[in-house]
Amino acid sequence: MPERQKLEALKKKARDLEAPDLLQLSHEFERLPPHDVADILESVEIEFQLLMLLDLDAEFAGEVLVELNEEFQEELVPQVPVTQLAAILETLQPDDAADIYAFVGEGQQPALLKLLPEDLRKQILHLASYHHDSAGGIMTPEFLAVSEDTTLAEVLDQIKHGEELETDQIYVVDKDQKLCGVLSLQEILVEQDQDQPVSAIMERQVASVRDIDDQEEALHQASHYGLSTVPVIDESGEIIGIVTADDLDEVQEEEASEDILRMAGTLAKHPTHLPTLERILYRLPQLAITTVTCLIIALIIELLVPVGGEANLRLEALKFLPLIIALSGNVGTVVNVLVVRGLATQDLDPSSLLSPFIEEFKVGIGIGILSASLTFVAVGIMESWNPLSWAVPLALLVAPIVSGVAGFMIPVTANKLGRDPALSGPLVTNINDLAGTSVYVLICLSIL
Repeated sequence: MPERQKLEALKKKARDLEAPDLLQLSHEFERLPPHDVADILESVEIEFQLLMLLDLDAEFAGEVLVELNEEFQEELVPQVPVTQLAAILETLQPDDAADIYAFVGEGQQPALLKLLPEDLRKQILHLASYHHDSAGGIMTPEFLAVSEDTTLAEVLDQIKHGEELETDQIYVVDKDQKLCGVLSLQEILVEQDQDQPVSAIMERQVASVRDIDDQEEALHQASHYGLSTVPVIDESGEIIGIVTADDLDEVQEEEASEDILRMAGTLAKHPTHLPTLERILYRLPQLAITTVTCLIIALIIELLVPVGGEANLRLEALKFLPLIIALSGNVGTVVNVLVVRGLATQDLDPSSLLSPFIEEFKVGIGIGILSASLTFVAVGIMESWNPLSWAVPLALLVAPIVSGVAGFMIPVTANKLGRDPALSGPLVTNINDLAGTSVYVLICLSIL
C-alpha cells in the first residue's frame, strides 16, 4: 500500500477509536515520520491529541509538536503539564522551543522557565522578545562563527567536537564580533592547505538581514542571492543568529498563503479553525464596499430604465442584478480560494470535510443575513418600498448560501476525482453568476 494511503487509513482508524485504543495506536507512531504523526493527531479531538502526545517519549513528542499547525499548537500546548512540556522543550532547537513557548499561558510561563536549563531559558526569552514575523523571531541562535585568523583545520576541529549544525555555512567575525565573511564546509574540505586562515578563502560580501526586519526580507535575500541560510545581525553588525532553510520554506508558504487569502478578501491566515462570527465580521468591510458600489451602479443603470407599470417594474429589477451577482460571487470566490489553498497546505483534511463544510455553510447564512440587512433600507428608499424592496434582500439572503456551497463542493469534487482543485476557479465563477441570476429572477417572478 502506498505511504499516503497508509497514512489516510491510520487517520480514519484514529477518528473511529476510543481513548484506550488510541493509546495502543500511538505505539505505532514511532515507526512514522513526525509530520505524519502530526497529520494523524490533527484528525482527532483535542483531548485525544493530548493523550496521544503525552504517550510519546519527550524527543519524539517535540518533533511531532513542531510539525502541528499553529492553530493546533495554540490549543494543545496550554494543556500539556508543565513538567512534561519542559522535558519536550529541552529536546528542541532554541527557535522551535521559543515558538512553542509562545503558546504557553502567561500563568504557566514562570514555572516552565524554572524547569529549563539556564542557556535554553535565556535563548527562549531572547527569541520571544522579537515580533513573531520578524527575522529575529524566526532565527536560531545555533550557528558557527569564527575569527578571521582561525585556520581551516581549527574550524574542522570545532565542527567535529561541537554540536550538530543546521547549515554548512561558517560565518567569520572581526575583532569586534561584527560579521565580515562567510565560507562553506565544502570550500574548507577541498583546500589543500589546511593551515591557512579562513580570511584567505572567505567571501567578504555577505548578504544579511537585521533582527528587526520583516521575515519577508530574509526570504528576499535568500532568493536574490541563492542562499540556503541567511545570517541575522543586530544594530551594531554583530551576528546573533541565522534563518535556516526550513524556516525560509515556512516563510515562503506563509507569505504566499497570506497574499492569496488577502487578495480573496479574507483573513491573512487560513481561517479553518476560527469561530464563524469572526470569519463573517472580517469579510464585512468588503461586503459593505461591494454593496455601496453596486447600489451606485444601480442608480446609473436607472438612467436607462423607464419607471411605471408592472412590466417596467420587472425591467427596473434588472438594475439590481449586478448587486446579486457581485455579492454572491464574492462569497463563492472566497470559499473557493479557502478550499483550494486549504487543500494545498493541508489546512483542510480531504478525508474529513464535513465539519469545514458546515462551518462555511454557516458563514454563507451569516453573510446572506448581513447582505440582506445592508440592502433592505437602501433599496426600500430607492424604490419607495415597492415589491423590489423585498425581492432584492430576499435574493441576497439565498444567493450567497448557494454560492458558498458551490465554492466549497466544486474544488472538493475536483480533488476527489484526481484533478487540480485550482482549476475549478472559472467553473465556480460561472456557476456563481448563473446561480445568483437564477435565484434573483425566480424571486422577482414570484414577488412581482
